[in-house]
Formats: sequence, C-alpha cells, structure tokens
Amino acid sequence: PEHVTVKELLQQTETSILKNAYQHSSAMAAAAEGRVEALNQVKAKLDSVEFFVEKGISLKIEPFGSCANTVGTLKSDLDLIVSFYRGEENDSALNEEQLDALGVSNEDIMLMFMEALGLQEEEESTDKESSSSLFRLKDFRPSARVPVIKFFYLPIDLELDLILFHCNDFALLNTQLIRDYCAADPRLRPLEFALKRWVSARGVGDSTNSTLSSYCWMLMMIFYLQQVDRSTLRLTLPGEADSAGEGEGEVGREKGGSSTSRFLSNLQWETGDGQEGY
Repeated sequence: PEHVTVKELLQQTETSILKNAYQHSSAMAAAAEGRVEALNQVKAKLDSVEFFVEKGISLKIEPFGSCANTVGTLKSDLDLIVSFYRGEENDSALNEEQLDALGVSNEDIMLMFMEALGLQEEEESTDKESSSSLFRLKDFRPSARVPVIKFFYLPIDLELDLILFHCNDFALLNTQLIRDYCAADPRLRPLEFALKRWVSARGVGDSTNSTLSSYCWMLMMIFYLQQVDRSTLRLTLPGEADSAGEGEGEVGREKGGSSTSRFLSNLQWETGDGQEGY
C-alpha cells in the first residue's frame, strides 16, 4: 500500500472510502452504491441544521468501522461519525469543551440531528408519518459512553449508527488500522470474515453485552498471526531503524528517533524483509 498519513486519510472523500471497501464483487459494489446514497442523504439533512449554519460551523460526516475497513459484508450497517469545524476542514475539529462553549450538550446536538433527519421517539410517532420519509428511528442512546443515534435508511432497509467525533476520536484511526493490515497481507481479510462469522454465531462480539467488540477480536487475530510468523503484518514506524537494539523486539529505534506513538501521524507498512507491503 502507499505511504498513508492521517492527514491524507482525512482528506479522502467519504464516497471513495466506501467504494474501495466494497469493490470485491458486483453485489458488494451495489451495496457500496446504496451506502453512498444513504451517506449523501444524511449529509444533505445535517448540513441544513440551522444552529450550526448560523454559527458558521461546518460538519464533516465520514464512514468508519466495517463499512470502511474492507471487512464489511452485505449485512453490515453503516457507521457514521460527525466532526465539527470552524473554518477549513484541515483545521482541528472542535472538541467537547469548544462545543460546550456554544451552549449545546451532546444530547442537544443529537436531538438537532434527529429533527433534521425526521426521526421521532416511538411514543411521539404517529400513523400520519409521511410515507416519503427516508429514515426511521431504531434507538437513541444519549447517555451511553459514546452517545449514538441508531436508525434505518428505508429505501434499502439499511441500519445506520451516528456518533460524534469528539466522543470517539479514535474511530477513524482504528478503521484505517484494520484497512491497512488487510491491504498488507491478502490472507488476512478472509480470515477476519471467518472470525467475524464465528463471533457472531456465538454472540460474543458485542461490547454492550459485556463481550469483546469485533474490533478487539480482529486485533487478537492480527496479534496471533504476528506471533506465528514474525515477518507477517509487520509495522515499521517512521524514524525506526531496521537494526533493532537488544530487548527492543521486532521494531528498533534510530538514535534520536521519535517515540513509537508517532505511528498515529504517519503509517508505513513493510514486510519482514523491509520491502514495501504486498
């Protein structure tokens, strides 16, 4: 894979991420088109939220999770994350304190989004609900650790989860991590599919039910493969030397090199012999 920075990742178009993740068959390509359509409809609705328009704040809505990490299936829902910007998108996204200063809480923001999408709590819904409605509410969890709106895009009966970036700012990086690992070794993706199916069949892949999330299961699979063959799925960090020092394991550090935390701003995949990834 190409040398990818987080800045470049954030500059990728949302539609290209979805299409690339679902490019493996005609059925998957059709699923990608449906998800792109749903994403564009959500964007159109949320971009019109009057509160943010008046404050001069722009919204960026991006896919993450299975729908964007190349381990999605035809049944995968569409996970979306919303970040807020005052000015250019390549500026830093507004954090929770900055949003609080505007006089809105996370729940306030979610309620604005629900109104813009035409979603109503079950007790508020009526038989007069427009037959042309694009969305239907499934669940609203404002007090969850990561507040979420769960709803359906009715034209293709697609479930969507909508969260706020400042509540889970690692979501995009975690997605990129799995996507790059799958690109680094073509054997990983089918293994991850098999693992997800096994986990789902046994009901042990839902962190809300006190089991591990599917992301944790995927990381454990990757770690196991790395232990079986130390040349598999090796991550070389920028500024790291090929000649590891004693006790430094697979990845060494150049004299004067930076902390391994730099991988968050600059990812580069290499095979065990130092060549660029498969």
